[in-house]
Amino acid sequence: MGWFLAGLLAAAISWVVNSWITERGGRLGLTVLVPLVEETAKTGLAVMIGGELVLVHAVFGSMEALYETCREQQLGPAIAAFISHLLFGLVTLSIYQYFNNWVAAILGGTSLHALWNLLIIHLFLKPPVGGKES
Repeated sequence: MGWFLAGLLAAAISWVVNSWITERGGRLGLTVLVPLVEETAKTGLAVMIGGELVLVHAVFGSMEALYETCREQQLGPAIAAFISHLLFGLVTLSIYQYFNNWVAAILGGTSLHALWNLLIIHLFLKPPVGGKES
C-alpha cells in the first residue's frame, strides 16, 4: 500500500506548492515548475516509501482527475489528467530502467509533462487581457 500513500502525499504536496506557483509563476510556472514539482514528488515518494512507481502516478492522476471533475464539471479533463499522469509514470519508469538513474528519469518525465502542459495551455487557455503573456 506504499504506492497509495505515496500517490496521496504527492498529490497533497503538489497541490500546496502548485497553488503558490500558479499565483506567482504565470505560464512559465505552469509549463516548467509545476511539472518539476509533480514529477519529483511522485517519483521521489515512490522511491522513499517503496511504492510501485506507475501505481503512484495512477493514484496521483486519479486525484487530479477528481479535482478536474469538481472544477470543470466535465469528464474530458478528468480522463486526460488520469491518462497523462499514467503515461508520465510509464515514461519515467522506462527511462529509469534504461539509465538506472532516478534524476534522469525525473527529468525525462518532467520534460514530457512540460510539453503536455504547453500543449494544453496553447489549446485551451485564453490569452490574458491585453495579449501579454508572462
